[in-house]
Amino acid sequence: MSLPAGALPATPATAGEVFSLIRDGRALTRSEVGRVTGLSRTAVAARLATLLDSGLVVEDDDERAPTGGRPAVHLRFNRDAGVVLAGAIGRSRTQLGVCDLDGTVLAERDLDQAVGPGPAELMPLVVEGFRSLLADLGRPGADVRAVGLSIPGTVDFAHGASLDSPIMAGWDGVELAPYLRALGPAPVFVDNDANVMALSERRGHLERHQDLLFVKASTGIGVGIVSGGHVLRGAWGAAGEIGHTKVASAEGLPCRCGDTGCVEAV
Repeated sequence: MSLPAGALPATPATAGEVFSLIRDGRALTRSEVGRVTGLSRTAVAARLATLLDSGLVVEDDDERAPTGGRPAVHLRFNRDAGVVLAGAIGRSRTQLGVCDLDGTVLAERDLDQAVGPGPAELMPLVVEGFRSLLADLGRPGADVRAVGLSIPGTVDFAHGASLDSPIMAGWDGVELAPYLRALGPAPVFVDNDANVMALSERRGHLERHQDLLFVKASTGIGVGIVSGGHVLRGAWGAAGEIGHTKVASAEGLPCRCGDTGCVEAV
């Protein structure tokens, strides 16, 4: 939720939007939540009850409050209320990590894999890798709040599957969430690798800027585009897929996709 100073939202803020305000430090008391969102005290209490019950938000007495009066109660994002599993899947390398809810990496590892494995070969290794990391941390599967995976190429964000990846043969159209069900019921999000890298700047450039271009130059070339604080994926999920755009400087040069003249062939 991002509003001009003094402006109130056109529709009532959800519990998720209230959570964002608390997590980002823009509303730290019940009265501040009401002032920023325009919600009534009853509505604020209802949203906060959901967040407090989930453990995502806790209330602390403000020890800095003047003595002699009732201490102020502050709302705080509970980064330890669970963990998030993160995986960067690539043609020749896959990286796995477990993070707290504030994005701090608690444990990580690289997978040993052959070059260009299919999902049936690689995804069971991903699941076992996550299991091992959780065990190392002493965290049960019930602590997993969400799983995020990145893959090269265009992605069907709604279905969590690759749409078209010239360097990941056999992945197109394969939904990845079913593989992760062995870890529990946590939601699974799959996105293009450059988009995910751009979003990782939430703790960097995106703290100061609403617009950003993140250029990834690795096995492939792609761009993550953030405009107005939102990732632009395009109608087919290919907004930043520039690696196979034809350029004069690559004319006649063979590309791994089987065509010639692509940016990645230069």
